Amino acid sequence: MKIRYGIITLLGLSSLAYSCSKSEILNTPIEESTKDKTANTILLSRLDELIDKKEEKIKQSDFNFYSINDQDLVNLYDNLLLKKDKNKLYLKLAFEIKDEIIRRSSIAYSNNESEKLNLFSKLDFIKSIDFSKENFLHLVCDNCKGSEFLEKSYIKSDNLKEPVKNDHYIRVVLGAFEAPNARLGGIGEYIYGILNAELDSLKNSAASDKIDAALVSPFYDILKSQYLNKVTFVGFLPHYLDGKIYKSTIYKLIEKDLIQYLVQPDPTFSFTNTKGNILSGWDIFDIVNQSKVYSVFGNNVGWLYYTGALTSFATFFKGESGNEFFDVLHINSKIISIANPLQLKLNDKRAAVSLAKVGVLSTIHDNHPGNTGDLKPFERLGLEKPLKTNKYNRVSLAVETSHMVNFVSKTTESEVTNPSFWPSTEKDISKAFKIAKSQGRFVGINNGIFFKNFDITSTEILGNQVVAKDYSNYEMRKKETKKILFDNGIIGSPTLPLFVYVGRFADNKGIDVLAEFAKDIVTNHHGQVVVMGTTGGKLPPEILAVQDVAKDLKFKGLIKFYKDFDKDQLAILPSVGASKGRLIRFASDFTLVPSKLEAAGLVPAEGLSLGSATISSYREGLIDQCTNPFGKGFDIHNFTCIPFEVDLKSTSSTIFNLKSSVNDALTQWNSLSEVEKIIVQKKLITNAKTFDWNAPGGSFEQYVKLFKKTIKEANN
Repeated sequence: MKIRYGIITLLGLSSLAYSCSKSEILNTPIEESTKDKTANTILLSRLDELIDKKEEKIKQSDFNFYSINDQDLVNLYDNLLLKKDKNKLYLKLAFEIKDEIIRRSSIAYSNNESEKLNLFSKLDFIKSIDFSKENFLHLVCDNCKGSEFLEKSYIKSDNLKEPVKNDHYIRVVLGAFEAPNARLGGIGEYIYGILNAELDSLKNSAASDKIDAALVSPFYDILKSQYLNKVTFVGFLPHYLDGKIYKSTIYKLIEKDLIQYLVQPDPTFSFTNTKGNILSGWDIFDIVNQSKVYSVFGNNVGWLYYTGALTSFATFFKGESGNEFFDVLHINSKIISIANPLQLKLNDKRAAVSLAKVGVLSTIHDNHPGNTGDLKPFERLGLEKPLKTNKYNRVSLAVETSHMVNFVSKTTESEVTNPSFWPSTEKDISKAFKIAKSQGRFVGINNGIFFKNFDITSTEILGNQVVAKDYSNYEMRKKETKKILFDNGIIGSPTLPLFVYVGRFADNKGIDVLAEFAKDIVTNHHGQVVVMGTTGGKLPPEILAVQDVAKDLKFKGLIKFYKDFDKDQLAILPSVGASKGRLIRFASDFTLVPSKLEAAGLVPAEGLSLGSATISSYREGLIDQCTNPFGKGFDIHNFTCIPFEVDLKSTSSTIFNLKSSVNDALTQWNSLSEVEKIIVQKKLITNAKTFDWNAPGGSFEQYVKLFKKTIKEANN
């Protein structure tokens, strides 16, 4: 078979060439056209029934269109588009059909099947694809079986372009479950920030170092309905899992100039989990809403599938120019630390044809527990199991197998080598960091924020409540925003001081203090409270307690509780043209960050950007953010945060410390005039700029040095 755009052909490995193995995919195949009904109308009726039952997602086995003929497939696609306004699932499934049409078209092109090509070419998205172009390296495997993919396949060196060597131009591919358009917590914001900082380096003609970066993400269902006609086809990418080679479709999305590659699962993929549930093709990346992005890890197959695709992408992508090779794979999830040894294995294929190896950089974002897993993933990805063990620690593996590793806090750089920093059952992680540090492979870099994303002088952030560049109308806008939020029933008072908690509803975030904190603020400090966040599952008891307090008439509606991230934070308030979440945070006077574990919280710096002082636990990475702690050398005129001590053994003790610190600070705060308060809040915004990715000597400059060292370590 001839090698085409997006089709990496392993010569001699027939199982790699994409084909529709219909009988393997379909559990309930649809009959071919009958006298009265075509296959597409039967499928459409079945889909209508499922959607009428309020199904949140449609499994591949429940909507099997892979056996229907080409004309019926095109008709089904058109029919789904006609229903796109009724339910977003129609759009999502239209994408699944679109992907199948592209797969069939690629085969038709390779086999020169003119009748098929004429049919599919009537569709605009097929017209836009040039199947003669290539984006991936040619891979060859002589007389291979699927399990021999890692060992025997090799890159074909014919017509291989020499990469352009430039020490000041680095290409980085990021791997993470979260993304700017699919985020649950701080990692999504981190990804958005560092991508923008890297993009700025490309746009800035004066920048001495250029970082050309892209993110590779699972193609979640929530993105398919949103970007159906905005993604472009890149190609088919082979990767190994469970003794077989699958071919994922890779799509490219450019949004606000940021580049994101999306992994669409091979429809022939099928896996039965421990509960006996069969996950096929697109099922593994269906999450319903972004609060459940980590459910891909929970199903114990989506993350493995993604890991294989990510490393193959980093290894074999060359771009249309033929020499757009990636220099660094930047892993941002300890869940997929197994990508590191897999990338090291694939690097041998690049070295064999004199291409530079891909440097592996792991950024560790937290010290949370639950990092131990069994060794099955090694076998499933074709890797040798670690010796003398039947378990592995994901963080230790990341540290041991990275060319470079960093922790997202300068303050905790020295702490990670201390066993007490890690969970009681995982203290050996500290040993891996000690070794990495002794080898010069470990650094600490504070998380940055993308200040533009919180810039109150931008209409993109505050809509028609935008603040003047000189902040001259800051006080007026703050008051107006409170009034608007009150008029829309979002907060309980148009004038009272506003205290906000925003974050995940997880124990390590210190949610056990929220209910008592809210009651104290309303009862003793004449304020109001908003608690807003999200969880991937059921609400924990501590948050149910907040929900109950918010409903208690005794507090006169001054405590508001929001749990739907999309509706309560991302949704745009039409009268303003800005998101509810941004408006609430801008209107707030104080932001509570009570974390028990926090490697490098972004919420404090984000709050400062919006003029909201932080009430923060004074531990771990939060110390980096609490630059001017009240009562620790800074008074009420120049503080940035109100620190309090967390007692990990006693919630009541922590609550006492929190109330005491807040009472001391607010006693002085309330003695200030309104003018003095505004002056302090403007200082907070100025302080926040020091956390910007592009601040002089800041996080981005440190990452550039880290990228360079990663490349050097990989190719020594």
